[in-house]
Amino acid sequence: MAPPTWKRYRPDPTPGGEPEPGTPTSPRIKAYQPPKQPKPVRSLEERTVRRRGWKLPAAGAVVLGLVVWGVVAIFRGVTAPDEPQTVEGYAAMLDDLQEETGGTQAFRAVLYPGYAVVDVPYADDERSLSYYWDGGLDDPSKGTSTETPFDLSALEPADFAGMCEAVRRTVEDPETCYLILERPDEPAGGWISAYTSNEFGQSSYIVFDLDGTEVSRYPAE
Repeated sequence: MAPPTWKRYRPDPTPGGEPEPGTPTSPRIKAYQPPKQPKPVRSLEERTVRRRGWKLPAAGAVVLGLVVWGVVAIFRGVTAPDEPQTVEGYAAMLDDLQEETGGTQAFRAVLYPGYAVVDVPYADDERSLSYYWDGGLDDPSKGTSTETPFDLSALEPADFAGMCEAVRRTVEDPETCYLILERPDEPAGGWISAYTSNEFGQSSYIVFDLDGTEVSRYPAE
């Protein structure tokens, strides 16, 4: 009698045979995806300084606004509102101080092209608040001062440009001019000091009275 013919065993591709109807199959394993990187935290300089009532318009409106502002500045001689050395910018700074502190008293103010630093009294003692202003007031830092406060509105900003022109003529290839406003130590002293320097470290300053009259200069001529 011939032996039976044996078939080669082939395992069923599905363990346990065909799955019963309605039985869930194993989920597919997805390839590993790394987690998304969080957005970087913006620095203080990158954050928008608080400005009264200003809103960020659409990109097209920004471009149009810059074009319109440039045309107005050319034909009317208008300066940017964040230039504290100009009449318009100085007035805007005083308005912000009035709204924030209730007055325009200050121990000292330093006016740079484009921004200012103003130290104002906090109470009826030596405590003071130092504000950074560039079209809007930033949160102040705290300190003390032994100076006697004065009213910033008593100064005439129309004279500031001439003061900077005068001191820049005393140095060859001058750089930035900045103004320091503070009460003089002596009754005959000046209230406004205009400073400038050049890339070689040569510097000069002129002190002016409230009416714009020159009181002294360094180096003396």
